[in-house]
Amino acid sequence: MAPKRKKKTEQVRVSSKGSNESQLEGSSTRQSLLERLHPEIITLIVETLAASYDDRDEYSRNKDLCSLACCRLLSVDAERVLYRSLTFWSGGWKAGAIIDKMKSGAAKYVQELAITGYGEQAVRRGRSSRNTYSDVPFAQMTSLRVLCIYRNGENDMYNHVRNPEIFQLLRESLPKNILHTFVYLLPYEAEDLEFLKDQNGLRRLTLHTLPVETRSCELLKNPSFLPKLEHLGLARLEASSSIMMQGLPGRSIHSLEIRTAECIPETWGIFAEQLTILDLSQTAPYKGGSAAFIECVTKNLPNLRLFRISWLLLKYSMSLDLALMLCGELERLQHLEASEIRVYYPGSSQDDLTSCVKLIDEVVAKYSGASLQSILIRSDFSVSNNRTVSRVGDQVWRHVFPSNSRDWLDLYAQKASSTK
Repeated sequence: MAPKRKKKTEQVRVSSKGSNESQLEGSSTRQSLLERLHPEIITLIVETLAASYDDRDEYSRNKDLCSLACCRLLSVDAERVLYRSLTFWSGGWKAGAIIDKMKSGAAKYVQELAITGYGEQAVRRGRSSRNTYSDVPFAQMTSLRVLCIYRNGENDMYNHVRNPEIFQLLRESLPKNILHTFVYLLPYEAEDLEFLKDQNGLRRLTLHTLPVETRSCELLKNPSFLPKLEHLGLARLEASSSIMMQGLPGRSIHSLEIRTAECIPETWGIFAEQLTILDLSQTAPYKGGSAAFIECVTKNLPNLRLFRISWLLLKYSMSLDLALMLCGELERLQHLEASEIRVYYPGSSQDDLTSCVKLIDEVVAKYSGASLQSILIRSDFSVSNNRTVSRVGDQVWRHVFPSNSRDWLDLYAQKASSTK
């Protein structure tokens, strides 16, 4: 009986060996198939995979791209897509590895860079300086188009201790005339913005607020500074902003974003006639009465074609008949083609989304204007909740969902921009 057992064991071993050989042959076959693919096909495969993820599922997207980067034939395309839009947490545990990778060649792929953790102590105990923004190879970022600098997340603009080191790095290292967008949501001084003198192609600028100190005002008032500027974003619209709004000559600014309104502007300056896009989609309720703020907008910005509003701004407008109020303000804008109502998180719930949909149904039932063609209801809770309420000409308003909010916004922003 013993020999039979031995023979059976040998058979198992042989079978196992054959299985391993089969696996190796399969792997070799897959590698051979990849090698026969045209480089453009490989690029398309990687791009399609990256595009298949929702914007909010960045972790899974990057995890799969890292897996592809381990394959010799896919590594170049995978790294190019992986580093195209990069969030760099200054002082984070992966920061050193990311910097090493960028210095070894990946920096040239970076088109959008968000630096978070800025304003923290540059070198924390037990960490080397290469873990922080001070060692980011800006000089190698020849494809960089979007640069955003935050402290501890996009909306944290308080308790900031000014550290001018990063602006010195940008002045000395950033290639000239490559940026299209710069976002800095923290207090600043005039010398912090000096590096933008070498970025004449900049089209979108978002700041903590418009400046009040003399040197910064003089810099922004100079028509030769950022001559191609089209979009201005403000984390805070303050009382002093009205003065600066009158002093931005020589630019074709047609788009304005406001995140927090501290006042109702006494005058909109150059924006009164130029603005075709107003973004209040992240705006918190105005303490002086949101209805009064919206009324100020529609009275003073007659050429708006895309009007984006946050649900919270409407919800706390204190209007007795919210639908009637909103309908009247939208009718006042005779060139308005599209409007977005954003139910954003945090601050809203699923019940808010239900109330928002009901409100828009009431608004379109009352609306008697001719220009408005589409309203996007965008929820931060789930993409499947996004929908548009649209019509063609004077036809009946219809719900269409789920709606691709990014495509919708791109379409109507492009339309509004082309009529400036």
